[in-house]
Amino acid sequence: MDKCEVVIISHGRADNVITKKNVANCKLVVCKKDYDIYKEFNKDIEIIAGPEELGIMRNTKFCSDYFGDVFILNDDISYVRASYKKINEKNILTKEEAYDVIQNAYCIAKLLDVKIFGFADAASPINYKVNKPFLLSGFIRGHAYGLIKGHKFDFSSDFELATDFYLSLQNAYL
Repeated sequence: MDKCEVVIISHGRADNVITKKNVANCKLVVCKKDYDIYKEFNKDIEIIAGPEELGIMRNTKFCSDYFGDVFILNDDISYVRASYKKINEKNILTKEEAYDVIQNAYCIAKLLDVKIFGFADAASPINYKVNKPFLLSGFIRGHAYGLIKGHKFDFSSDFELATDFYLSLQNAYL
């Protein structure tokens, strides 16, 4: 089975990267000037020196170029919830289960030949649409999304705070 790299993009939280506690097998990408401080506080995870300058768009481009197929996470994800489980079932995933869900979504994205994929923001199983587990429209939330090599996204924009919307718009256009 193909796998994509799962990376956490971080800045300013060297001593508090929450996501690594909630998703297994991640790598941490930080801008070059922050590499040493992150290395000091994060001995339990591989750290990669990304772009010279800060910026979500620069980091996203770096991850896409460096890894090819990649799933990008924010550094402050405190849990991954399985909205497809019943309300009375344990629906907070272990870090290994969260990693497996990402890899399964990646495989489905490859089969569907899509270039960007992610997850719903349905915080409650009540909001999960069981008859629509996959959507090929809408937008991908910027806190957790994957890019498949061969996409044609342009990362030259200054839309630093709306990267997710900008990529989703490009995806709709392409």
